[in-house]
Amino acid sequence: MLQTQIKEEEIDSKKYFAAQVSAYPAVLERSPRVGVFFTWEECQQTIVAFPYTRIFEFPSLIEAEGWIAEWDGGPDRSQTTETAEAPIDYEPPTTIRSEEGISQEEMEDVRIEVSSGRRKPQETYTEADKLPQNPPHIKLSTQQRQVLERVKHGKNVFFTGSAGTGKSVLLRSIISHFARDKTWRNLGITASTGIAAENIGGRTLHSFAGIGLGKGKVEDLVEAVKNSTFSRMRWIETEVLIIDEISMIDGVLFDKLEYLARCIRNNNKPFGGIQLIISGDFCQLPPVPDRLDGIPVPITFAFEAESWDRCVGLPVILEQVFRQRDSTFVNMLNSMRYGEINEEDEARLRALSREVNYTDGIEPTELYPLRAEVVRANKFRLKDLPNPTHTYIADNLRGLDSKGEPVSFRYMDSVLNKLVAIQEVTLKVGAQVMLIMNLPNYGLVNGSLGRVIGFRTTEQAHKELIKMAIPDDKDKSNGNGVKNIPREQLKASPREWPLVQFTNGREYLCVPMKFEAVGVLGNVEATRNQVPLILAWAMSIHKSQGQTLERVKVDLGRTFEKGQAYVALSRATSLDGLQVVNFDRNKVMAHPRVLEWNRQILMYYEEERNLSFNRDVDSEEAIRAYFELQDLDSK
Repeated sequence: MLQTQIKEEEIDSKKYFAAQVSAYPAVLERSPRVGVFFTWEECQQTIVAFPYTRIFEFPSLIEAEGWIAEWDGGPDRSQTTETAEAPIDYEPPTTIRSEEGISQEEMEDVRIEVSSGRRKPQETYTEADKLPQNPPHIKLSTQQRQVLERVKHGKNVFFTGSAGTGKSVLLRSIISHFARDKTWRNLGITASTGIAAENIGGRTLHSFAGIGLGKGKVEDLVEAVKNSTFSRMRWIETEVLIIDEISMIDGVLFDKLEYLARCIRNNNKPFGGIQLIISGDFCQLPPVPDRLDGIPVPITFAFEAESWDRCVGLPVILEQVFRQRDSTFVNMLNSMRYGEINEEDEARLRALSREVNYTDGIEPTELYPLRAEVVRANKFRLKDLPNPTHTYIADNLRGLDSKGEPVSFRYMDSVLNKLVAIQEVTLKVGAQVMLIMNLPNYGLVNGSLGRVIGFRTTEQAHKELIKMAIPDDKDKSNGNGVKNIPREQLKASPREWPLVQFTNGREYLCVPMKFEAVGVLGNVEATRNQVPLILAWAMSIHKSQGQTLERVKVDLGRTFEKGQAYVALSRATSLDGLQVVNFDRNKVMAHPRVLEWNRQILMYYEEERNLSFNRDVDSEEAIRAYFELQDLDSK
């Protein structure tokens, strides 16, 4: 029997119907369980075999799709509360264009939605709660400390700088400040992509905003958020919003979010009064272009948004480079950042075509522009190994929604497939892998490279005195929602797990970990038990932005987007660990609009320095003249 939320005789064929099967026999596990239907007849025909189906009627497609995408298996949203009317001081952004959406290349990075709502009524819960309260001491530069002070005083701030200038380190220090300061709990930590969000312990900006792909008119997005209790409350309760890797956020989207914030919060201050902390380098990867009728739509940068200057103002430019210690390499990268390269640097880069051999057998990770190339390269290298395969299928478990009810299998699949831990991992002896969690006590981080040198049961590892890669339960910095599986449970398993030798020379048995998807109230919606490894002969440039890699190989002949060559080469820590093949100086490109924006910023700061110098000179002359007059009077 269908449990419907609408009456059949009241159906309007122009409306949209979102259906969710909330309970069904296990035999139907692989059947479709949710969907959006354009007619009542189509909806009935599809779900007639499924009992306990919930059906909701929506006046627009975007609201129906938003409900399916964000709240399948979540609380009942058929009842909505009254929200504030849209502010009247500002008109909606005028730069809105028709959009086709975000490409698969960007969406493959979208991380699981980890919330900044409330765990329980009397206890607030934000992204800052997931980070260690007492992180290792980080020594900040003078510029970094100045940014932190501005943040502490409630100022909006945008800090930028070339690759390796400590933007992520500064962000972590800012987040740690909020984690320690109990008076500022409503913090949203976001980034433009999932991998960037993972690096700072947050979520994607799209996920935070609750707008799906962000397509359509801004007024429709506002209504969709108003009709989603949790999305609406997230916007209302957030006091501080961090946005990392701003270069990949489109200016149109920024304007939409700014308008949406004012509407939902009923506050006409820029971005609805939320303190903004923005980081990124516009010389790195640009926004992924939308498509209209199959034709790419010209991108706009966030700094070109109509609301940008109201919200952000002038950037703080970090200048000290920490990633690369070689001044020659640093100067070369700074030139490439602006699309420039001289003959000396070109010769130096061409000389890097040599193969770099490592005694431990761990090769450099090759960076590719496209995800399909990465998948193909990793599969080819794995197949080329003669050793037997060991395949690990994840053990996925349903959790509870905010009402304490089991989530649907569809919802479980959707949230777990956004985790960095993948459903199926196939390995062989000799396979190159990357660790996808932090093990600070072992000198390993999310992104550490290694090579599979064998397979052992936990019992065999114990006899051979091999350590298991298990973080201390007290260590909260091992990754978002990553927890240990009880040792007793691992010891009872007859499975052989991968033994990995990492670049630091240490060997660890990589046993499965619990990767949790956490809901808006801190509830665990789903859990994936899987080994914390992925193949790592190849990686996309898109995923590498923000990463530091000790061993890198780049084929510049494959790059096609402005900023790709710069991002790829700047992942390396030194020239010794970098291999560059098919160098082409024409691939060293920077976007002309970014260069013009940067030129104007630098020109403004230069004028300010000159004015400051002149004021200092005038003051010195006035003081000198005063004492000269005093001397004359005394005579």
